[in-house]
Amino acid sequence: MNPGEVPPTCPRCSQYISGPAIRAIGKVYHSYCFYCKHCSLPFTQGVRHFEHDGDIYCENDYRNYYAPRCAHPDCQKPVVASAVQIGTLQYHPEHFACATCNTLLQNVKYFSFPGEPFLCEKCFKTTQVERAPRKTCWKCSQPITGDPLSIRNEINDEMVDVCASHYPCDLCKVILAPGKFQQIEDRLYCEEDYRRALKGVCGACNQIITGRSVTALGKVWHPEHFVCAHCQEPFTGSTYYPKDGLAYCQAHFTQFFAKQCFHCKQAIAGKYLNPFEDRFYHPDHFTCQKCVNPMGKNFKQWKVDSETQLMCKDCYKKLPSSERKAFEKKEAELKKAREKEEKEERKQKEKEVRILLSSSWFSSETAVPAK
Repeated sequence: MNPGEVPPTCPRCSQYISGPAIRAIGKVYHSYCFYCKHCSLPFTQGVRHFEHDGDIYCENDYRNYYAPRCAHPDCQKPVVASAVQIGTLQYHPEHFACATCNTLLQNVKYFSFPGEPFLCEKCFKTTQVERAPRKTCWKCSQPITGDPLSIRNEINDEMVDVCASHYPCDLCKVILAPGKFQQIEDRLYCEEDYRRALKGVCGACNQIITGRSVTALGKVWHPEHFVCAHCQEPFTGSTYYPKDGLAYCQAHFTQFFAKQCFHCKQAIAGKYLNPFEDRFYHPDHFTCQKCVNPMGKNFKQWKVDSETQLMCKDCYKKLPSSERKAFEKKEAELKKAREKEEKEERKQKEKEVRILLSSSWFSSETAVPAK
């Protein structure tokens, strides 16, 4: 100490210090005054001391009387060493953990509901979902547990929420997950069964076809459901005849709609030829009487002894020239006679029109004037 310098005062005894002294917590103590304020335990070498309100205490008394307590409900022990400070609360680092899964929260995001323990982000979101107001099941009118299924109500075609347990997959009966199913009318199918059944929904009963099927009319059918629209008999291996999106057996298609082939007398279901006003043919049944090949529109016709003769133009060219000339002459005469007959018909119609216009009931005097 320098001459004239005022010696320090011991905070414990309030006396000047002139001999050995110990400096701690920013103060100077007599060596014999450096002890715990509560139990008077001297702080010999190696004994830890702690400060509280400007005084010093041994570790035991500091822990018991002044140290902050760990805020974890299962601990409540003093926090003396390192601590996690959250607002006015302190935690042992190993006790600052998610109240649900015990994940340590010191270096991760954490959340809490007012007045409740801290949670990790995952558990917080799960709790939010669990606490959200639960929807009511459209089928059982009870609160829905777990994730609801949103399905189409067949009664009014509106979307409704239901318990997943009420509507398992119609085929494998597995419980369905939201967004991972397909609905056909009032039946639900898991994605796997739906993909397996993509080969069709029956055009008659609207149910998925999982076994044998029949493809017709742009649809797929259960074999037993593909029937005649009139007699309802299945087409078990027999031919069907389409009309306006419906299928008919041969008998009823012929009865109601079909033109009859002049050659085979069977119903014509598809394309046909109509070479004469009152005759229809399957395309492959309108054949040359000489070479028996289909003729289409490439044919010649004439009558021999009141019987109509049909021949393709290739076979016609092979006939003797005398026969062809006789036929062509007769054909020209028939054409001339038809033209004359048509001309006479036109004249007759014109005459009838003139008579009509000149009649008294259609005269200009009785006509109603335009307004």
